[in-house]
Amino acid sequence: MVPTGTLLIAHAAESSFPSDHATIMISVSLMLLTFKDFRHSGAVFFILAFTSGLARVYFGLHFPMDMDGSLLVALVSISILLALKNYLIPINRIFIAYFENIEKKLTKGNLKTS
Repeated sequence: MVPTGTLLIAHAAESSFPSDHATIMISVSLMLLTFKDFRHSGAVFFILAFTSGLARVYFGLHFPMDMDGSLLVALVSISILLALKNYLIPINRIFIAYFENIEKKLTKGNLKTS
C-alpha cells in the first residue's frame, strides 16, 4: 500500500504483513519437515517457499520484513501444534470415528443388492 518502486505485477492494495502466500507455504514445509518420511519433500517445499518469498519482494508486492513475519507466524503455529500433538491425536481419532460412522450409514443406504 506504500507507493515505493515500480510494481512488476498489478496487485490490489491490501495489508502485506505477514505475507499470506509465504505463511502458508512455510507452514506446510515446516510441518512436512517434522515427519521423518516427508523431510525431503519438506526441504524442497521450503526452498520453493523461500524462492517464492524472494520473488514477491522483488516484484514489489512485499517488503522483506513481511517474509520475516511469515516465518515467525509459521514457526509459532507449528510449535503450538507440535506442543499440543498429544492432546490433538485423541480428538482427531474421535472425529475420524464419527465421520467413518456417517460414511458407513450413507454407503449402506446407497448400496443395492442384485
